[in-house]
Amino acid sequence: MIRNYIKIAWRNLLNVKSYGLVNLLGLTVGTVCSLAILLYVQNQFGYEKQFADHENIYKVATLNINGGESQDANMITSGPPIGPTIAKDYEEVKAQTRIVDLGGEYLFHAEGSDKTFFQSGGYLVDSTFFQVFDIPLVQGDAKTALDNPQSLLLSSDVVTKLFGDGVSVIGKQVQITGGNDDVSLTIKGVYKADLGKTHLKPQFIMSMGSTGMGSYVLTSDEWSGNNFVHTYIKLQPQSKPDALAAKFPEMLETYGAEQLRLANKKKVISLVPITDLHLKANAYEFHLGKNSSITYIYILLAIGLFIQLMACVNYINLTTAQATKRVKEIGVRKVNGAASKSLMYQFLIESFMVASISVILAIPLLIFMLPYINQLFGSDMVISNILSINMLLTMAGICIFTSLLSGMYPAFYLAMMEPLKVMKKKMIGRNQAFSLRNGLVIFQFSMVFLLIYAVSVVSQQLNHLSEKDLGFSQNQKLIVPLKTSDAVKSYAFLKNELEALPGINAVAACQFYPSQNIWYDQKVYKRGTSLAEGVVIQNNLASDNFFETMGMVLLEGRSLVATDEDQMVVNETFLRKFSIDQSEAVGLFFSRQPREDGTDRSPLEIVGVIKDYNFLSPKDEVLPVATFYDNELSNAVVNFSSANTKELLSEIETKWSAINPNVPFEFTFLDKAMAEVFEDEKRLQRVSFTFTMLAILISLLGIWGLVSFTTQQRFKEIGVRKVLGASVGEITTLLTKEFVLLAGVSVLIGIPVGIYAMNTWLDNYTYKINNTAGLIAFAALSTLIVCLVSVIYKTIIAARANPVASIKSE
Repeated sequence: MIRNYIKIAWRNLLNVKSYGLVNLLGLTVGTVCSLAILLYVQNQFGYEKQFADHENIYKVATLNINGGESQDANMITSGPPIGPTIAKDYEEVKAQTRIVDLGGEYLFHAEGSDKTFFQSGGYLVDSTFFQVFDIPLVQGDAKTALDNPQSLLLSSDVVTKLFGDGVSVIGKQVQITGGNDDVSLTIKGVYKADLGKTHLKPQFIMSMGSTGMGSYVLTSDEWSGNNFVHTYIKLQPQSKPDALAAKFPEMLETYGAEQLRLANKKKVISLVPITDLHLKANAYEFHLGKNSSITYIYILLAIGLFIQLMACVNYINLTTAQATKRVKEIGVRKVNGAASKSLMYQFLIESFMVASISVILAIPLLIFMLPYINQLFGSDMVISNILSINMLLTMAGICIFTSLLSGMYPAFYLAMMEPLKVMKKKMIGRNQAFSLRNGLVIFQFSMVFLLIYAVSVVSQQLNHLSEKDLGFSQNQKLIVPLKTSDAVKSYAFLKNELEALPGINAVAACQFYPSQNIWYDQKVYKRGTSLAEGVVIQNNLASDNFFETMGMVLLEGRSLVATDEDQMVVNETFLRKFSIDQSEAVGLFFSRQPREDGTDRSPLEIVGVIKDYNFLSPKDEVLPVATFYDNELSNAVVNFSSANTKELLSEIETKWSAINPNVPFEFTFLDKAMAEVFEDEKRLQRVSFTFTMLAILISLLGIWGLVSFTTQQRFKEIGVRKVLGASVGEITTLLTKEFVLLAGVSVLIGIPVGIYAMNTWLDNYTYKINNTAGLIAFAALSTLIVCLVSVIYKTIIAARANPVASIKSE
């Protein structure tokens, strides 16, 4: 029986080649889209599960509340003493470890090797690191690798860069230089560069006491601030994280009450499962590594579902529209005793066959398109991900889901026809089928409208942020990092040498340049007020000509000079936080949060005011920033105007190599660094644009097929109208207006849904577009154009056909 069903289904598919091809092509495109999205989504789950007892590992998060009232920051980090204290005081804790992200790049030089290079991805870790994260070592012993200071573990990639392949490196010495650190470390272990799906991406690991920063972490008793440490705890089996977190207020009161009182702060400590870090921890700042968002995953799943639904809608519309062609077949089979159930099985098997073929075709297409899919999503998936058991089961699920969804109604509709009426060619439920098709067409056009509107809003918002006045000039600015102490000390000589080159206008230095986080902050309050009225401000350090080199606008007072110590140049937001008039700002003094021992710090004086500038990202609110003079800074900023950038870079590298012969020359362009800030928005724009185009293609296929069948059914009617004098324009209008009306209804339905959805998305931005009426009109017009493109060609052909051919049989 099943064999006969399959044979009949295959014959029917071949008998209606054009409509069968439209059905197959639509379902294949929809299936490829859905599988591509599901492939990425599956790849985003399962993070951290390679670690033993991952369900018992938690990260310590910190909520800082300034003044006991306003929220300062919700961080996925904590202060240095938090982890060891939790492990010491609470028996629920099996182990704890801390990680300090070194952030920048460090200069590597191995003993007995002439290779030197900068390497990022460095961690400082406690000796208990492997008690929490059981990362296997390919060389060395994890139990003892971090027992001593000056111990170093390297990824296999770094080992290859330093020593080559297949070399035993345990016990070798490596000189690592960066910032104020210049240390010789002993290699105690090697691990695989790819640790799998985890937020931990170390290229080299140093024992905590190896650098000045690590030594500070080991000895610090700072409970109110310095929340830069990534702290992890592993709980005993059966321990309850909520019950443990409920004890943290008592711990803070015991150890940190006095410091928090002096700082006029409150602090809340919580635990976050490490399995939530990748997708469910976006509310926290300062993540270790790049994470994603569960909201983004839901958006992708919704897009995939709707595109697959649109493909199914095509199938339902074309199958029910062709019902008249199968009237005799159904009638004869019913008269000969075929039950409705067997007919339903027949039509379901037909839909299952089409869905199966679409899935089979989708697999090689996915493999072929994998590089583009990776580029689209910013992922690194491989062919084995497509052919994995989970993905193959997903494909089977999509096949069943698609065949049932697309085949259930046509099967029921066709199988329920009454034999007598069928044989007399009187279709039952014709109005109901027509109404259902109209509803499904409206659904398709509504999705087209929503996707076009979403792409338009995302693009317009991205353009709005890109064109926003940043408060400085980002063009023709070269950032040269000063990554070693020798490079920092030779900055003045480098500045003089570079400014002598033609095409270079000025050279300045800073600790943090735009697009970077400002990691220094402090709480200040206006003289004559109390600490409770203070504000946490960002502290940047810069040279005396930094503002001029960056093209920042000085509104009041003067710039920084080399003799400044406690003088600062502040931005407009700083003044607004303290309700200070710009004209009265210069000369005002501010007090600072006392030292840990309670003694006062020297007051700060405002000597200048600069126009607000977006330091980190135009997406974010401008923060209060104070800039202080310093002569030992991490980055040189070169303002140039040369037309031949390549030649200028070569000249700069020559000067650099002469001054810093043992330090590789590296640079980045400021405008490129700022562009990377919008990577998430650009990825969303790429994804939404790509799938919108595919959704439009599916819609075009479906409407084209439906129009083709409609014009074929009304072929004689069109001929009669032409004989009676109807023009081509009148007939085209007659055939087109129904679909245009449906497109108009779909726009009306889509407008409130689109406005609500995109306004919710725009609420994530401080600076956003406010008027989207023009974008709604554009999306509506585009939807109508899609409708006309789908309809107009076929209707014009039908309207211009020779009427004799259509009525000669009458």
